[in-house]
Amino acid sequence: MGQHAIRVAQLIALSLALLFVGACAGPRPGLEWQLLWDYEMGAPIYTTPIEDRGTIFFGTDDKHVYAVDAGTGEVRWRYRTGDIVRTSPTVSDGVAYVGSQDGNLYALDADTGELRWRYQTKVYVWSTLAVADGLVLGASHPSLLDGQLFALNAETGSLLWQLGIRRVGTSAPAVVDGVIYIASRNNHLYALDSSSGEARWSYKAEGRIGFPPTVKEGNVYLSSDEDVSALDARTGELLWSHESYSGSLFPPVVKGDYIYLTSHRDVSALNARTGELHWSREVDNIRYYSRTLVEDLVYLSTEEEVVAIDPGTGELHWRYPTGQVEYLSAADDVLYALKRYDDVFALDAGTGELRWGYESGQVHNSSPLVADGWLYLPTNNGSLQAVNARIGERGWTFQVGAGVKRSPHEEDSVVYFRSNHGYVYALDARTGEYYWRFGEDDYDYYYSDNPVESDGVVYVGARGPESSDRIYALDATAGEVVWRVDLEDEIRSVPMVVDSRVYIATANVVYALDSASGDALWIFHQTEGGDFNSAFIAGGSDVYVSSRQGRVFALNAITGEVNWEGLIDQYSSVAFGNGAVYANAYPGLVTALDAETGALLWKIQLPDHLRIADAGSGYARGLSSPLLSSVASRGSLTRPVVGYGLVYVGSDYDIVYALDAASGEPRWQFQTGDEIRFPPALSDGVLYVASGDGYVYGLDAVTGSPIWHYQVGAWVTAIVPKDEVVFVNRGGERLFALIEPDS
Repeated sequence: MGQHAIRVAQLIALSLALLFVGACAGPRPGLEWQLLWDYEMGAPIYTTPIEDRGTIFFGTDDKHVYAVDAGTGEVRWRYRTGDIVRTSPTVSDGVAYVGSQDGNLYALDADTGELRWRYQTKVYVWSTLAVADGLVLGASHPSLLDGQLFALNAETGSLLWQLGIRRVGTSAPAVVDGVIYIASRNNHLYALDSSSGEARWSYKAEGRIGFPPTVKEGNVYLSSDEDVSALDARTGELLWSHESYSGSLFPPVVKGDYIYLTSHRDVSALNARTGELHWSREVDNIRYYSRTLVEDLVYLSTEEEVVAIDPGTGELHWRYPTGQVEYLSAADDVLYALKRYDDVFALDAGTGELRWGYESGQVHNSSPLVADGWLYLPTNNGSLQAVNARIGERGWTFQVGAGVKRSPHEEDSVVYFRSNHGYVYALDARTGEYYWRFGEDDYDYYYSDNPVESDGVVYVGARGPESSDRIYALDATAGEVVWRVDLEDEIRSVPMVVDSRVYIATANVVYALDSASGDALWIFHQTEGGDFNSAFIAGGSDVYVSSRQGRVFALNAITGEVNWEGLIDQYSSVAFGNGAVYANAYPGLVTALDAETGALLWKIQLPDHLRIADAGSGYARGLSSPLLSSVASRGSLTRPVVGYGLVYVGSDYDIVYALDAASGEPRWQFQTGDEIRFPPALSDGVLYVASGDGYVYGLDAVTGSPIWHYQVGAWVTAIVPKDEVVFVNRGGERLFALIEPDS
């Protein structure tokens, strides 16, 4: 038998044997680790802010209710609930009332944020709260078949009554003259006595009710996707009904003698007393959130423009080409139009002329607030922007926060990390207590990668416009700037600190800086081989950096001179250990180069266990070489990790592999329940692996045997073990600290 056939047979036999090691997915035998603490960053603002006595109130997906100064954006207070807050607070008599998805209704002192009372409903609180007649009214999530309407004493929070309403709506109930009017998604409108919750009457609409009723001058106006109806507010008697021919109707707007109706395809005016059609105008692709505003004109937006219609005749008064606008607000003869992404227009409400345009640079999730000459914009990145409503210039930005970016770093019981909005944070590693946050008031810069701490200094890169990037050195205790160095082009690596030198790579340059002063010790310019990859490692007396075009450079750590240059496969990430430089590449390739010379030591293509299991006649179908083949659509590997004489790589085969560092021979494999996209971590004989199945696994680094697991419920983007604590970044939105349970 030839050497080629022997090698193929050996690899196939070994691969088949590996199938029986760690072959089942999901949580494995071993301990379930315990949560020490978690820190959830700020997140999108989906609520419309409200203003009261010079303070802006809003809730966010970071679980907090915020109160900020309307003039300066300074935080007056914030209050943490147990889950995300997607209802706008309601402020009444010095108290801010708000519901959270933790199932609680909260009453907070509007001046201090102190908790007045809290009521546990045991269901999601999804509606904005209504406060009237000494009551606080809130409803559960509309998807719940056994939805609840709660009535609490506004002063004490004690439950006065509650009523089960199937699929209760998300909007605040209307309360008029001691009667509560609330619609449900089971096609019913209810009129309830506010003091007892007893039903005075109910009405079943012809179609699905998607919006709250409008109560005015003794009548209740209700729209469904079949018709619009007028009911006697006292008895519920149907006064008139007008059939819709245009699909789902938006909430009716009543002004003067007319009721204005909008669907996706037209806008109409009906006589509010009789329901007779006054006029109708076809307008295609009307947007819901920019539904009809009736001032001196009727305003609405389509996918292409904002239009103004004469409310008396239905004639087009003006139009302005904005593109697709999601939200409209009007104040002081100005119509404000917000697109979903970035653009804000201020139009003269009477003529449609553009007064100013503004680029927020963010995604808008909800309607803006216009108050006292300011336009307040809630955005998707967790910021609230205050824009001068007269001239369209930004006054201030309040940054709630955003997701956690990549790997945290822990040193001396402090964990450092960067958020997606560009701030660097320092927290107590044992408690999660907030220490400091760094971010200069320069909107052109954000902090690009993971902070690194060494000898009381935190080093972090920052990306700027047109590749004008920087590296900062921050005091680890206070977060103050020690030094800053401007770099030539785009940062590609995390800072690395070795022997009082800070190394950092940009697209075409490697810098060695003095850690105390930031002065350049040497600079290496790449002239050939393409731009550098993010991988950047140090080993022995050399610094190794790889390019996206498959080249590896070994640079003298003291002088920056090139010791050798090697060629690997394209777009590789590298690791150093056992006297070798290890690189991964698509599809499923792992390569080892001699760290002293750059010579090739070995190269292996990892087996695709599914393909081998389906192989015929002892030979994997489609193989043209002794290297085992991968499925064309798969084969991505994580950056290698080296230790204990092994090289570890995760794969999108849902498997983590352990290879012999000297020969490349597979030693063991462990299969999880989903893809492994981020590098494993190694510490004290344990290999930490995160999978898309929502679990973090602790494996014996030598044998691959499972030791423990912990379910975080979503993608993990980084794992950092440090002493007895394992820090886990879940999907960029929460940072966990895990500890071994008491035995």
